[in-house]
Amino acid sequence: AQDDAHVTQAQIDDAIDRGATYLLTRQELDGSWKPDEHRYVSGQTGLSLYTLLKAGIPRSHPSIQRGIGFLRAHPPRWTYGIACCILALYEADPELYRAEIEEWLEILLEAHGRGFSYPGGHEDLSLTQYGCLALRVAEKMEIGVNPKVWKALLDYGMDLQHENGAFTYRPGSSRTGSMTAAGIAVVNIAREALLAAGKLSARDERSTAAAIERGIDWLGQHMVMEHNPDPDQENKNAGHIQRFRLYYLYGLERVGGLTGRKLFGTRDWYREAADFLLRTQKGSGAWTTKDR
Repeated sequence: AQDDAHVTQAQIDDAIDRGATYLLTRQELDGSWKPDEHRYVSGQTGLSLYTLLKAGIPRSHPSIQRGIGFLRAHPPRWTYGIACCILALYEADPELYRAEIEEWLEILLEAHGRGFSYPGGHEDLSLTQYGCLALRVAEKMEIGVNPKVWKALLDYGMDLQHENGAFTYRPGSSRTGSMTAAGIAVVNIAREALLAAGKLSARDERSTAAAIERGIDWLGQHMVMEHNPDPDQENKNAGHIQRFRLYYLYGLERVGGLTGRKLFGTRDWYREAADFLLRTQKGSGAWTTKDR
């Protein structure tokens, strides 16, 4: 139930439909979506397809079919792209595209140390969040993921949490809203996988549950919609925190969806985010990281 001071479900549905329509207009003739295609092969295309499918566009729609054809002809190579493509194909038809999902999961695991990284690069919590989202698909499809991988991911996430509940991108970096959301997601996904496999000790079960609670409390205390919360840097790096606003909001949604929480502390994250997103959607149906 929503009172008159807040947006209605009809308004939310309309905003989603307009956003989906905008995405459809941005598709290239070859089936792709081009931003950053040279760096993250098929990543934007996978993310756009996943979004459209989640927004209710049927898998039989010509744009969906063209996009899937592009993914299969241009397989992803890096963690972000692989994860987005796996999410898209799982949403479209997990059994029809099982061979591609299994192949891409093998490539993804080559970038796994404790967390996930770029090829030959350093691990970070953002890549690790997307890697975990892809491995979660593997669990749903009953594609075996070694519990040692999940334990390493759990430990990696836990090591990036501060005592106050916030998480950082890498050791020594700022404690931000986007990374705290990512950290909660990583710990929660790995925890659930280990519990399902019967491989989580009672001690780790208690410590991870406490870590998730501390992280959610931190999000509730620092939650704003206008920018990615960064208490360590907000007066020094305003452009940076504005840039990651939408990524941060996606992180809030993942935490809420994965944990089933309606409230972060006393804050209704979905209602506040919906209010903000409807206020900032452009006439074209798009959202941007700029206010004008």
